[in-house]
Amino acid sequence: MNNIIQTTLPTLKNGSSGVAVQILQRLLMFQSISVPRLSLKVDGLFGQSTEAAVKDFQKSRGLSADGVVGLKTWQELSALPGDGEETL
Repeated sequence: MNNIIQTTLPTLKNGSSGVAVQILQRLLMFQSISVPRLSLKVDGLFGQSTEAAVKDFQKSRGLSADGVVGLKTWQELSALPGDGEETL
């Protein structure tokens, strides 16, 4: 999965839009099993609510909570909730 993440998923931030943002939002919703405040609407628009969910997720995983979805955040998003080793 890491090679796929490195080659196909872009860095996302507030103002981004499209399919990659929808993927991000769905992964955040999936991760909401372990971090309940991550629930949000899947609309493909990276706005304030998506940024807040990203920051909450990053904090929950010990990442820099900058609201920018780069390689480390994508890798953590692909991990199964409650398990830092397995990935989707």
